[in-house]
Amino acid sequence: MTTVYAKDYDYPVEGGRYQLVVSQSCPFAQRTDIVRSLLGLEDVVGKSVTSPIKTDKIWDFSNQEGGKDALLHVGYLSELYHNTDPNYDGPYSVPALVDLTTKEVVNQESLDIIKDFSTRFKDLGTSQVEDLYPEDQRAAIDQCFDRIGSDLIGAPAKAHQASDQADYEKYADQFFDSLAEIDQALTGQDYLVGNRLTLADVVLYTPLVRFDTTYYTAFQVNKYRLSDFPHLWSHLKKLHQIPAFQQSTNFQAIKEGTYLGKNGRDSFGKEVLPQGPVLDMWEVN
Repeated sequence: MTTVYAKDYDYPVEGGRYQLVVSQSCPFAQRTDIVRSLLGLEDVVGKSVTSPIKTDKIWDFSNQEGGKDALLHVGYLSELYHNTDPNYDGPYSVPALVDLTTKEVVNQESLDIIKDFSTRFKDLGTSQVEDLYPEDQRAAIDQCFDRIGSDLIGAPAKAHQASDQADYEKYADQFFDSLAEIDQALTGQDYLVGNRLTLADVVLYTPLVRFDTTYYTAFQVNKYRLSDFPHLWSHLKKLHQIPAFQQSTNFQAIKEGTYLGKNGRDSFGKEVLPQGPVLDMWEVN
C-alpha cells in the first residue's frame, strides 16, 4: 500500500487552495472540522461533506445533488486518492485535505492536519483564539493524543470486538479507568493541558460525544455514564457550548454512520437505526 499524504508538511500554505473532506459520522474528521472553525479558517480552507454512511466503496457524496461534490466533481472520495496515486489501494479515509489545483490528497492524517492548521495556517484565519498547539506544551498535548487514541478510541472498539469475557472486561476497564483518571485531573484545572483550550481538548471531545450513541449502546461499554465522572462531564458540556464544537456535532449522522451501510452490516449483521437515545443532556448547562 502506498502512503499518499505528506507528513513533513511540504505542501504550500495558500488561502483558497485546499478543500477539507469530512464525514460528520467520523470522530477523526470532526477533529479537523472543529479546529478549522476555531481558527476562523472557513474562508481559507473549503469543506466538503460526504454521506455519513459508508458504502462498499467507503465514502461517497450521495448526500449531494447529483451524487457528486459540487467543487471536487467526484462521486467517491477514492477518486481523489487515485488522482494522487493510481495504484493506491486504501484506506480511503476521512479527513482528507485536497489540493484543488491538482485534485490530489496532500494529507489524510487527522492529527497532522490539526497541527498544521494550528501552526502553518493559523495566521490566515480570522479567529482571535489563543494558540491551540503552544510550542512549550506540545509534548504534553502529544501524550494526551496517545492516551486518547489507546484508551478512549482503541479500547472501546476492542471491547466491542472481544470474543470472550476476559478480553471484553480488560478493554472496558481500560476505558473507564482512563475516564476516571481524566476526571480526577480535571478537578484542579479547566483544561487537559495548561490553562486554556488546546488541541488535546478537541481530540478528547470527538470520541466522547459518541459515547451515548455508539459506545454505551452499540459497543456495550456501559458500566457507567459520562455523568458519573462529574468534572469530565462538565468539561465536555462546556466544550459542546462552543459553536465550533456544537455545529460540527451531528448526532443523527453519528448514529447513521454506526448502524447503517457497511458499518452496520460488518458490525451487527444488519442495518437497523435505533430510535434513541434522547440526548437533551448535552444541551443543559
